[in-house]
Amino acid sequence: MAKSDRGGWIRRWMSGHGTFAAYRHRIEKAASPHCGACGDVENAGHVLLECDRHAALRTETEAITGSLTEGSLITVMLRDEHCWKAVDQLCLDILFEVDEVVAARRNRTM
Repeated sequence: MAKSDRGGWIRRWMSGHGTFAAYRHRIEKAASPHCGACGDVENAGHVLLECDRHAALRTETEAITGSLTEGSLITVMLRDEHCWKAVDQLCLDILFEVDEVVAARRNRTM
């Protein structure tokens, strides 16, 4: 995903489609549904809210927004423009990293 695709991340998080291992495994594009960093099932919620791989980015964002949970994410985003922009940037940064990892794996197997 291009970093300039500001609306694309919403579709990916809400649908669970994209480069998440669980989705890629379901469509037979990945051998495992598990996260390469921690071994948990890698879905949108895991990547954004749980995985230690992205803890630093999440901590930086939560300093602005307060705690992010699956139940609070939309409420936090709608609180004000500052929170929206912080979550928007977090999502873009994480998806960019995930896409890079998947591309690197793809290149190693070619």
